[in-house]
Amino acid sequence: MRSRAVYLALITVICCLLAGCQGTKRSETIIIEDHEDQQATNDELSLFEVKTIYPVMEGKSDLVYPLGWSDENALITLGAKNYKFASTINRVEFPYVSQSKLWDESNSIFLFDNSIALSPDGQKVAFPVVENGAFALKLFSLTGDNNELLGAITTDQLRFVRMTWSSNSRFLSYSFMNEVDKQVKIGVFDMETRDTKWYSIAHNETDFKEFVSLHSVHVSDDGKSAAIVKYEAKQLMLVIGQWSGDKFKSKYEHPISSDGWVEWIHQDQIAFVGSDRNLYAYDQRNAVVSLLLRDIGLFRLSDDRKFIAFCQDGDSVFAARLYGNNVLNMKQIYKGIIPAQMAWSPNNGKLLLSGSKLYDIAQPMSEAQVAKGMQSLVIAFK
Repeated sequence: MRSRAVYLALITVICCLLAGCQGTKRSETIIIEDHEDQQATNDELSLFEVKTIYPVMEGKSDLVYPLGWSDENALITLGAKNYKFASTINRVEFPYVSQSKLWDESNSIFLFDNSIALSPDGQKVAFPVVENGAFALKLFSLTGDNNELLGAITTDQLRFVRMTWSSNSRFLSYSFMNEVDKQVKIGVFDMETRDTKWYSIAHNETDFKEFVSLHSVHVSDDGKSAAIVKYEAKQLMLVIGQWSGDKFKSKYEHPISSDGWVEWIHQDQIAFVGSDRNLYAYDQRNAVVSLLLRDIGLFRLSDDRKFIAFCQDGDSVFAARLYGNNVLNMKQIYKGIIPAQMAWSPNNGKLLLSGSKLYDIAQPMSEAQVAKGMQSLVIAFK
């Protein structure tokens, strides 16, 4: 009898609760597991099974600076006699033990951070050179098309040159300080129209009132938006916004890691590593910031934005699938190098990895010794 009374009391309470909720609208978020997609991720997991690791130009006397991929079986590299400047642009064919020169002149390519940029499609290289005794920015074709000079620059401006491509290889952006009015000038060269649009960022503008200099400018595939990385109070700051006339209109700011690398996932969403070493994605359509990964270093997205390579714990390199705002099927593919450069091959079957060993970085060395200690590998997946 007592148990029966308890059951009747419970039923009464439930009925009262249901009756009280009938007039109230409720919204719920329902997460449905996509079993079909899960099968796809299991298939793609085999892509990260390492088949072979190839050293790139191992044992060569010249320094080798890999820039990226020309096609699935060939790398584009810089050849240098020392760590200050390069004199050749080379193509290194599989199995990456010999090279052919694509550009070899008495003019020198000056090696500054982000001052040399290979287009994502592997067709063009942009870099600063000496032309007829003067500094200039050169756009060099790797396919035999006409080369172009983007413009002359001064010695002081050379120190600030940063060159980056949009992910569809249409827009080349670069920046330097105008010596006349001391403003930062940003040039965006359009490969389709073959012209350059210029933008100015003044010191006294609201968004850049503490502005010192730019690290890099990353233009979206449609050319309407940009992610600007600037130095501010000894901290790199990411500023995401859109072009407005010949100015830049800021929409979002976030402190980022000292590496300063950012990548557009698509023309409305951009990925970056914050100063807290977490990987974020900002979507400018709804101003939402999503956390993708915690505690990482360098990262690189594949050309189709389906995969991501990143490092953790210093010298551990991982590959994973990027699906929306989720990172899936994470797998360690290499350990022993702190990467300074990573690049996916066009069909995602290989990963270029370039960097130094952990014990090399731990030892005090000159810049020349650091450059000579760099090692480059190609990791081929099954």
